[in-house]
Amino acid sequence: MRNEINKKIIPMLEAYKNYFLSIIDLLLRREMSDCAVQRKIAEIAFQALPNWYYPTRVKIPFEVGRRFFLVKIDQLGEILFSMHHLAHYSFDSFLLEQISEPLLIFSNKVKQFIDAIITVLNLKDLSEQVGDMAQSIARLEQQFRTVVPYTTELLDVSKDAVYFAEFIFELKELRFILLKLAEALRSI
Repeated sequence: MRNEINKKIIPMLEAYKNYFLSIIDLLLRREMSDCAVQRKIAEIAFQALPNWYYPTRVKIPFEVGRRFFLVKIDQLGEILFSMHHLAHYSFDSFLLEQISEPLLIFSNKVKQFIDAIITVLNLKDLSEQVGDMAQSIARLEQQFRTVVPYTTELLDVSKDAVYFAEFIFELKELRFILLKLAEALRSI
């Protein structure tokens, strides 16, 4: 049964990874078509989960872990959809230029983390350690604050600052959900 579940989850995680990377491309390079295609692929992969994957009553500990894992994957999808919406905004080119390096570093860490989860779901050993992305998201946020100093109390913040601050918030949520997914792997 575990292999059957993994066969459904792995394509979904692959689709979410590709969707995330296309969102970053959309944000930095304005490549819209690939992002729309990747979103559709992610939606189809999520819909491919069979109904039995959503237990109505949790009877055994395995189902608790499986349900928690699915909830986190669902949350991951919601975060990606929110990020996609934010990435459509036409940010100032100076801002994008200044944050592109730390954003690309963070996105590469996310890719590595999702790949590690997929490796574990394939019942294989990890070949290398995967960091939790804390330093790279902190660097991105620090770079953003250097370019656009802001406080939440400031009322006349530019739209760029507000939207990108929300994008960073979503990246932090993405990191949190990925850490919870990795934690949940122990119980599924």
